[in-house]
Amino acid sequence: MKMEIAILILALAAVASVFVPTLMTGASPLPTSRPVREAMLGLLPDNMIGPIYELGSGWGGLARALARRYPGTPVRGFEVSLLPWAWSRLRLMGGGPPNVAFALANFHGADLSDVALVVCYLPGPAMEKLRPKLEAELPNGALVLSNTASKMGKAQMWQDRIAAIEDGGIAALSDAVMERWFAPAFLSTDAHVPWRHMLERTPQAGYIAWCQAIAGADLSETTKTLRQPTLGIAGSADGASPAALVEATIDLIPDAEFTVIEDTGHLPSVEAPEAYAGVLLEFLEELGHV
Repeated sequence: MKMEIAILILALAAVASVFVPTLMTGASPLPTSRPVREAMLGLLPDNMIGPIYELGSGWGGLARALARRYPGTPVRGFEVSLLPWAWSRLRLMGGGPPNVAFALANFHGADLSDVALVVCYLPGPAMEKLRPKLEAELPNGALVLSNTASKMGKAQMWQDRIAAIEDGGIAALSDAVMERWFAPAFLSTDAHVPWRHMLERTPQAGYIAWCQAIAGADLSETTKTLRQPTLGIAGSADGASPAALVEATIDLIPDAEFTVIEDTGHLPSVEAPEAYAGVLLEFLEELGHV
C-alpha cells in the first residue's frame, strides 16, 4: 500500500511539474516532431556566429538538433517544467552534443542582448507574450541598400525595354545598359567585357519577367516602415539608379546613412571594390558587427 501511495505521489508530482508551468507560461512542453525540426532547420543559414537560445526547449530534441547542425556554436535551452528539463539533461548524460546545455529557468528572465539566434516553437498566445521581450532585447539587424530604390523608373520605360528585347534580343540593348552600369573610365577598358557577356547570355524570358516585376513595383510605403540601422550606397555615375534616386529612398528611413562612391556606376563593388569594402566595414564596425 505504501509503495502504491509513493508511486501515486511521484506520478502526481510529475504531472504537476508539467501542468503548473504550463499554466504559468501558456506553453506546454510538447516534443518537437522530426518533420518540424527539419523544417525549422531548413530555414536557417549554413553558418552561425554567436550563441543560440531555444526558449521553451521542452524535451530537448530541437536544441540537440541545433547543436548538431552548428557544432562550433553554443546552444542553450531554457525550460521551466522539471520533468522535460530532467529528461533533456539525462539525454546529454547518455552522449549528446557537447555544445548544448539546458537551464531549468523561465526564459523571460534570460538576457538575449548578445544572442545570435533565438528559436521558439510556442503557441500563439505565448509568442505574443514574448514579443515585447524580443523587441526590447534582441540586437537590431542592419540593412545595406546599394544602388537601388523603392521605385525604379516608370512603368512605360520598362514596357518600352521589353518591346525592344522582343524585337531585337538583349544584345540590342547591351550598349545602353553598359553605359548605365559603368562609369566612362571603367567602360573604356576591357574590364567591362565579361559583364556585357553575362548580360547578353541572360535568358530572354527571365530578363523580360524581371522588367515586368520592376515595372509594377513601388515599395515606398513599405520602406517607410523600416527601423533597422541602414546604409544607402550610390555611385556618382550610376545611370540605372542615380544617386539622387537612391538618396530619396534612404530619406524614407529614419536615421539612415547615405554615401556616394565617386567615379563609379551601378556596380561600385566591381569598379571600386576596395572603396566599396571600406564603406561597408566602417558601417558594420559602427554597429559592432565586426
